[in-house]
Amino acid sequence: MTRPVSKMQAAAALGLDFWSASCELKQLREAMDAGAVGAYLDLCNVQETLEADPEVWLSVVDDLAHRHPDSKPEDLVWRLVNAMASGAAAMLEPVFRRTEGLHGLLCVHADPGLARCEELRAIAPNISIGVPVTQEGLVRMEGLLAAGASVVATQGTSVSQALAAAEALERGLNRAEASGLDILDLRPGVSLLVGAVADDPWTGIAVFKKANSLFRERGYRSALVCAGHRDTLHWSQLIGEGVVACLSYAWWRCIEDLDPAPAKTLDAPAQAPIPPEDPAPTAAALQRLSHSEQKLCERIKSRA
Repeated sequence: MTRPVSKMQAAAALGLDFWSASCELKQLREAMDAGAVGAYLDLCNVQETLEADPEVWLSVVDDLAHRHPDSKPEDLVWRLVNAMASGAAAMLEPVFRRTEGLHGLLCVHADPGLARCEELRAIAPNISIGVPVTQEGLVRMEGLLAAGASVVATQGTSVSQALAAAEALERGLNRAEASGLDILDLRPGVSLLVGAVADDPWTGIAVFKKANSLFRERGYRSALVCAGHRDTLHWSQLIGEGVVACLSYAWWRCIEDLDPAPAKTLDAPAQAPIPPEDPAPTAAALQRLSHSEQKLCERIKSRA
């Protein structure tokens, strides 16, 4: 009996790739069965996964503390990140091998200080590093890509941030190519938190459409990633070639229940103006990551 095509699979046939924003293994497997070809992990996801199944993950923390007795709480947090990432990367690796690196990547967001990028990169061959679109982050992402690491610029909420990230990644690709690396093995991306742009979903959609138009016009080689969904419109109105939807478990399951079949909408005219530049949403997103790291440290200290 033929298995029904999911909404995610139908959208993929129109050019929209699907990444899971959950690395809880059961949820990731379900997402992959529905068409996910990549995944994303950050400190907020780690905290959510731990709180959803504390018996399992706190036992992992205890084991890590036993094996690394001199580790500080923040070090154990990142050992926990590595453990979660290792499981998710292993689940995605067959896709990575089958598609020769085109799909099957796990994007792991860097630590706030950007000091653990090389450590994260070493987890598995199908790891991509998420680096925020701060001034320090732009320099770091260029250097990582130049050294042969796949990178996704994260936490952007404006067209100008997306363009700055794309330019940094272009410089990184050029440096990688000049040093003799095969840049076909590299998968740079730029994510936009469309739900954080404004309360009106059409404003985030307009920002993403404008960025996508300029990416094409300027020939940038990075994929645009739509993240931070807060409305099903953020998915249904951004379906088209060359972009990625990074969806939480709750959001993609919600979308599967929508009545309309997916249609190409990426090139349809935007229905809202581009808002003025506002750094606050990116700052708030980075603050949430730092807060999650702090909460995880407190949870680990309580086990001592």
